[in-house]
Amino acid sequence: MLFRSRSYASSRACLVREMRTEHRKLTDVRKDESGAVLLLVGLTMVIFMGMAAFAVDFGWIYWNGIKIQHGADAAALAGVVYEPDNRATAYSSAFGSAAENGYVATDPGTTVTPVDFEEDSNAVENENQLAVTITEEVGTFFMSVFGIDTVAVTRRAVAEYALPLAMGSDLSYFGNDPALGL
Repeated sequence: MLFRSRSYASSRACLVREMRTEHRKLTDVRKDESGAVLLLVGLTMVIFMGMAAFAVDFGWIYWNGIKIQHGADAAALAGVVYEPDNRATAYSSAFGSAAENGYVATDPGTTVTPVDFEEDSNAVENENQLAVTITEEVGTFFMSVFGIDTVAVTRRAVAEYALPLAMGSDLSYFGNDPALGL
């Protein structure tokens, strides 16, 4: 049988006391960190809400850009049929079609600009084309927190009127006529 000295027992008891003291210190530290999870969850929620706000605002701007493009397309197509002979009617038709699509040129924050070859030869390629540019101030939802209340969205459409083609022949016969030497 092994005899242990008294010093061994006292050193063992001392070691156990030290371990208990260290354990208490560790548990005290954990008690001090009791709100850390709440803080992390709160910060994470702020980040996720910011990303959701970003997605909502940019989705809204993108959707309005599509609507503005449709309005510009309709306005260009409505006015181009009067080009190049009747510029005033072409422009008024473009303005009217844009207004029917919700883009009235006299509204604040909305600009409708038709341009033809005669007015600006760099805007279109030939005299049978009409370009319409629509700019509208689109309101934001969450970006207003950062001081951005509106975003200007501009879309442009160019339409070309293809002149009618003559169908058939002006001659009274079809193909070659041997009697005429053709």
